[in-house]
Amino acid sequence: MLGKLSYYRCVLLGRIPPLYLRHISLFDQTEKPISKHARPAHAPEGPASSDHSVGSQARNSDPLSDSLMFLAAHHGRAVTRDALLGGLPIVDGRLTVSLFERAARRAGLESEAVQRDVLDIPPLVLPAVLIMKNGTALILLSLDEANQRMRVLDPADRPYAPKLVSLNEIAAGYTGYAFLVRAAAESDPRAIAAGDLPRHHWFWSVVRAHWRNYGHIALSALLINILALAMPLFTMSVYDRVIPNGAIPSLVALSIGMGLAILFDLILRMVRSKMIDVTGKTIDVVLAANIFEHVMAVKMSQRPSSVGIIANQLRDFDSVREFFTSGSVVSATDLLFAVLFIGVLFVVAGPLAWVPLLMLPVMIGIGIGLQRPLNRAMKRLQAESAARHGVLVESLAGLETVRATGGEARMQTAWERSVAATARSGEAVHFWSSLALTAANSIQMLTSLLLIVIGVFLIMNGSLTVGALVAANMLAGRVLSPIAGIASVITRGTQTFAALKSIDRIMTLERERSPERAYVTRRIENGTVDFENVSFTYPNAPGKALDKVTFRIGRGERVGIIGRVGSGKTTVGRLLLNFYEAQEGRILVDGVDSRQYDPADLRSGIGFAMQDTDLFFGKLRDNITLGFPAATDEEVLAAARLAGVESFIAGHPMGYDMPISEGGRSLSGGQKQAIGLARVLIRKPRILFLDEPTAHFDVRSESEFLERLKALEEGMTIIISTHRLSLLGMVDRLLLFDNGRLVADGPRDKVLSLLQGRPPAAEPVAAAPKPVQTTPVVQRTNVN
Repeated sequence: MLGKLSYYRCVLLGRIPPLYLRHISLFDQTEKPISKHARPAHAPEGPASSDHSVGSQARNSDPLSDSLMFLAAHHGRAVTRDALLGGLPIVDGRLTVSLFERAARRAGLESEAVQRDVLDIPPLVLPAVLIMKNGTALILLSLDEANQRMRVLDPADRPYAPKLVSLNEIAAGYTGYAFLVRAAAESDPRAIAAGDLPRHHWFWSVVRAHWRNYGHIALSALLINILALAMPLFTMSVYDRVIPNGAIPSLVALSIGMGLAILFDLILRMVRSKMIDVTGKTIDVVLAANIFEHVMAVKMSQRPSSVGIIANQLRDFDSVREFFTSGSVVSATDLLFAVLFIGVLFVVAGPLAWVPLLMLPVMIGIGIGLQRPLNRAMKRLQAESAARHGVLVESLAGLETVRATGGEARMQTAWERSVAATARSGEAVHFWSSLALTAANSIQMLTSLLLIVIGVFLIMNGSLTVGALVAANMLAGRVLSPIAGIASVITRGTQTFAALKSIDRIMTLERERSPERAYVTRRIENGTVDFENVSFTYPNAPGKALDKVTFRIGRGERVGIIGRVGSGKTTVGRLLLNFYEAQEGRILVDGVDSRQYDPADLRSGIGFAMQDTDLFFGKLRDNITLGFPAATDEEVLAAARLAGVESFIAGHPMGYDMPISEGGRSLSGGQKQAIGLARVLIRKPRILFLDEPTAHFDVRSESEFLERLKALEEGMTIIISTHRLSLLGMVDRLLLFDNGRLVADGPRDKVLSLLQGRPPAAEPVAAAPKPVQTTPVVQRTNVN
């Protein structure tokens, strides 16, 4: 009922709350994206888009993302499709209406869903996105009411071709729902530096957005507590009026009134419970999405060292959710009305009200006084729980290694120590919590005892009636009952704020994509790479991974990187993809500093096949299309064939629906590496960095892969980091690294000759862009 009331209130205001978007017939609960096939009847087919982003590789239209890209450019905040959709839980590679607002924020825009007639959309808010009945979207540019015409744009058309359409034609296909979009206000950096602007907190800003709901909860609590006065007053009237006078008609009337009060109390409590649940669910969904999105976007250099610890910290969010969706909210609101009952106590029982009033600070003092040791115990419990979770995750993730090396005893010892430490801290938390609760209950019983004893003397003096004493005892219970629960509320509040503080440490970590930055809106086309005096050190590492490295790789070059273990080969790939930022020097991709690219755009143009491939629970196809969910069957098959996946999947009865376990434990190392290669190749990058691409292949599989690799399109820049001589036949040039330094750079045969102690050939390889550098080559017997 409340949900519908909130919905109708929003509709009357012309707004659609996000949670109700999916209740509209167009926005069904399955969250299907707007149709990729249907087009407006009046819109001619435009030329194919030249956009090579992930979302457009399948050559299918995505009306909502197309609309946002146009509006972003219109407001001077151009953005690519990859930057717009990267990391969002899109469906079939397309934007859904419930994600429209989040995608708009990535482009520096603010959006609002409205239900409004076309003529009721103010010209000042144009252009706006109209949702059409046939599953497409149109951009409304201007209105001409006098001639009953409007100027619209089909966002899928390339080039953009605005057209005049009659109002009747649009009205026939318009759903009545639209998105109003405007440029977000930019903060003055001087005001931010001076601290003049309020800080946007990841948690409290979301809670504040629902302050109206909490206001309604407080109002219902006020009415419930007012109705709670009915029973004490009814009891007093029965004892003092009905029983002495035998007034049965009065008893009937009072009983009817009391029955109505109970009925309204039931309704209000149900309403309050529903409001708490709805508000809590809304906040939970938004916060959970924001937290996970932030964790996925944290810079690699700031990522916590233990996955288990960070997972445990995120699990603490459950206690936050429970606090704001459970009886704690009810108890907290009831605490506010203790003053109301004390006031009524003074009216009903006079001086007897001083008894619970004096007991209030005693109970509150005990509850607050016990928080200090309770907080210490909670912090210890939280830290030890995180450590225990870290041991669990590490043990399960490396179970095969533990068994193969006989490490079960060590891991079991670490686990049991963690469990014992957690149990000790948990025992301390339970002790202090129980002490606070027991003390509060004892004071509550002592208060009742004092009320009765003092009340008897007041009755004997004639200054108090029996009914007033009974009513006073009931009212005192209403005063002290929520106070007795203050220990529980404070305890849960302590746990909640400890969890908030823990999560806050994660949420304050710097993200690799700053929403305030304006990235270049260009794609990687040429595939050139320049390292200019680059130096880099991993966090907490003793030495430099790269030291003043300089080289240039031209378009279409095929370059090998060789060197001993730990010489910096893989680090080159990580820096190229901006996983980490160099502390010195700069890296250029297509002549542009890599930090100027949006991370999603940079990684859509650079494919990085890692030596250790991570697979995820699901189907084989899901793992191949991990970064390209809109891939067609033909694209999946082509990538699988090129990577060698087809050779072992052809005989499987489920084909590309073959189930993959967590980490791909049921597959061999070579099979996992082939799937990882297919995952990279399906995006058709302009630069391909292969880190030991055949480390887990057998000789035959490696030979077949090399043949397929030669068939890659001309112009693709390929960089291969390897120890295997067989792969060096693919490259024309070698970069030799040692201890983070580039010690040789030149044609393949000349570098190999220098490594083997032979004089280099007289003629350099023609493809080499420059002669071998004069930096001395580190002597070693082989490069394998």
